[in-house]
Amino acid sequence: MDQAISFIAIVVFLFVGLRSLVNVYMRVRNCTERTEALVTGYEESYVTDTNSHTEQPTYAPVFTFYAGGRNVTAVSNVSRGSRKYDIGERIMIRYNPKDPKEISAPGDNLVNILVGVGGIAAAAAVLIFPEFR
Repeated sequence: MDQAISFIAIVVFLFVGLRSLVNVYMRVRNCTERTEALVTGYEESYVTDTNSHTEQPTYAPVFTFYAGGRNVTAVSNVSRGSRKYDIGERIMIRYNPKDPKEISAPGDNLVNILVGVGGIAAAAAVLIFPEFR
């Protein structure tokens, strides 16, 4: 039974890690155009804190910018426990010219890289160290 749980943990950690790294690769490959964007708000969502079993808010910035001859509003795919930007602040972002709602804001890729490396490291730890099985 312990081996089955270890196997499932390894698969899950590897899947999460590799998926995060693939997301970074795809965003870097697709989001080739740079533009200035206005922070117009935040989308709030909630995640459950596993220690306290309470819901904690996370915030994904909403950006408005000009692309392809029109104004575009897009939500970052990375949310944080705090608001990174002030509403009304202007920042440089990258967007996909074929799908301008696909964006990359400063620091977004770092979050996914850390999740990716962490997932792969966790899978390796379960494989290497028997006390994790």
